[in-house]
Amino acid sequence: MKTRWFVSHSSHSEDTTPIFFHALQKFDEENKRLEIVWPPHEPIELAARKIELEHCQLVIAEVSMASTGSGIDLGLAYAAKIPVIAFHQGTGVISPIVPSIATSIHVYLTEEHILKVLATLA
Repeated sequence: MKTRWFVSHSSHSEDTTPIFFHALQKFDEENKRLEIVWPPHEPIELAARKIELEHCQLVIAEVSMASTGSGIDLGLAYAAKIPVIAFHQGTGVISPIVPSIATSIHVYLTEEHILKVLATLA
């Protein structure tokens, strides 16, 4: 059985944090024993998202931009006692609640840093 990781990010963050997405896609391609669950682009019911998240063993969150949806994801993960590993570009301010929820927060500048952290989790 594959280990499942849920990815949480703000809307349109593929455009604002491309390093994060490229690194995660590369890691996904290279690690077939993992299943990375990417949230759908279209809105889904909260109950369906909760079920999807609760079937994962880890949440990987890009927290460089504030996001209501990501906040909900992180709250659901916290309530379900699912570890949250947060990544931040190092620019801007992290939401004050993130350090209370995240197991760890990693500031990144390069894809290599993200890949190094992910490798320790796999």
